[in-house]
Amino acid sequence: MATYGILLPKVFNFYSYLPSFYKVMINRDKRDSIREELDSFKKQIYNR
Repeated sequence: MATYGILLPKVFNFYSYLPSFYKVMINRDKRDSIREELDSFKKQIYNR
C-alpha cells in the first residue's frame, strides 16, 4: 500500500500535464481548416 501512496500522486500529476481531448480536437480542426485554405490558395495560384 505504501507504493500506491507514492506512485499515485505522480501518475495523476503526469496526466494533468497532458492536453485534454477537447483541446486536441479544437487544435486539429484549426489545423485542418488552415490546410484547406492553403490548398485552395495554391490551386488559385497554379491555375492562372
